[in-house]
Amino acid sequence: MGLLNSGQRNATVTAMRRSLIAHISRDSFETLYSKYPKVLLRTSQTVIGRLHLANERVRGGSFHEDKVISLIDATNDTTCTTFTDQMLEHMCKDGSTVLLNESDKTELGSLIAAQEREYPFIALRGDDPEWIAEGVSLSDSLVFICREHDLDTFHELKAKLGISEAQWSLADRQLILVYEGDDHPSQVAQWFAHFNPEQIIKARELNRKDVDRASRMIRDRGIGLVLGGGVAHGFAHLGVIKALSERSIPIDFVCGSSVGAIMGAGLALDWPLKEIMSKVREEISEDNPLNDYTIPMIALLKGERMLKKLRKHFDLNIENTWVNFMCIASDYQNGEIRLLDSGSMYKSISASISIPGVLPPSILDDHFVLDGGVLDNVPVGSLRKKFKGRIITSDLSVVKEYNVQDERLPSGTKVFFNRLNPFAKKLRTPRLMNVIMKSMTLGSINKKEQNKSLSDLYINSQVQKGFLAWKEFDAIVEAGYKKALESLEESDFKIQ
Repeated sequence: MGLLNSGQRNATVTAMRRSLIAHISRDSFETLYSKYPKVLLRTSQTVIGRLHLANERVRGGSFHEDKVISLIDATNDTTCTTFTDQMLEHMCKDGSTVLLNESDKTELGSLIAAQEREYPFIALRGDDPEWIAEGVSLSDSLVFICREHDLDTFHELKAKLGISEAQWSLADRQLILVYEGDDHPSQVAQWFAHFNPEQIIKARELNRKDVDRASRMIRDRGIGLVLGGGVAHGFAHLGVIKALSERSIPIDFVCGSSVGAIMGAGLALDWPLKEIMSKVREEISEDNPLNDYTIPMIALLKGERMLKKLRKHFDLNIENTWVNFMCIASDYQNGEIRLLDSGSMYKSISASISIPGVLPPSILDDHFVLDGGVLDNVPVGSLRKKFKGRIITSDLSVVKEYNVQDERLPSGTKVFFNRLNPFAKKLRTPRLMNVIMKSMTLGSINKKEQNKSLSDLYINSQVQKGFLAWKEFDAIVEAGYKKALESLEESDFKIQ
């Protein structure tokens, strides 16, 4: 940039992999582009491309960079080898990825440089430890494939490959844990503590869906789903999920706020949609958990019925879900958005749905936390901090005009007796619970355009039912389904 605008160097570049650096003076550069104008054109195109990428990062939009990926089998486990073979097959079949191994005797750096002109992604995979170590030094991303119980072996492998602490701290580190048979994730938190990866992908050995998810995620081509808050309107999220499923659009990361956390939790556990629908209908629509009233010193409800239901279905750690999951809460003490992606799943969801005044605050890490909708009702920006792929957003905010003719609302006493009198003309006033629920979505209405710009596909169901219309399950699901189909028809959203 400094050479092009005759200014000073304005940035420090850190090489994330072993690189060749060319030093050229301003006089030499001017001589070069005077003699070869195409050099100036290509240089300008490269700079503009990088500025565009930087703007995308600032804006928060989805992006992916071309990169070299080292696929490292952390053990000689047949299960991991088979999984890696299947994943590479998926990566290479769309023409975006080329596989390099030690069978090609060309110097690896030169080979990579040649292939980078043709392919966005280069996958390195070998058996010889020296060749693997060479590949690691030339890679942008290190992807380790192993079993959950291989933690000790992994530490030995890291030392064997001679990965320096500097390279380890700079590299994009990803981990794929492969499970066979009926095994389920149970100790993923230990890997986060010892490995500190950018992400951990959990996959079943012969599950095609998991193989495809892993191949997308390691290339930043995954698809995240954001589910906003909106109380009973949350049933519309199920209609959105149904529409995406019918279009064969996979979900690789789920992020929910308030009721969106509940609707997305089953998806994270890889429950079939039919099962999710059945459980939500049974546990919420037909058996409203928001009716254990108490003396309203802290909140209108005890919240015990909801907590019991959440514990019944989601008594595990978030790290151990098949599909990566995160929910949002609002810290009552410091006013910060809490990104809950670890620890107890049911407690995190409970925190995310702690509607102020309705349910008591939850306690996490010695802090009172409230409903995620207070600070981030449609958490697109929050997911962008954790996820590099594309994002589909399901927003439940509703813009509705009210015909207000009075200068002030009547007193609560007057409204109460008016509703008791069957012969009196009914006063048109908002109910307490509706005021509270509507207040939770005002922030997302205000940020609607921003959320749309951060999303690759934006769906706003605009449900025309009350926020507490728990019995309108089918109608609300259908509203979300129809709006999702409409939004899909209007967009060019495709699986990459």
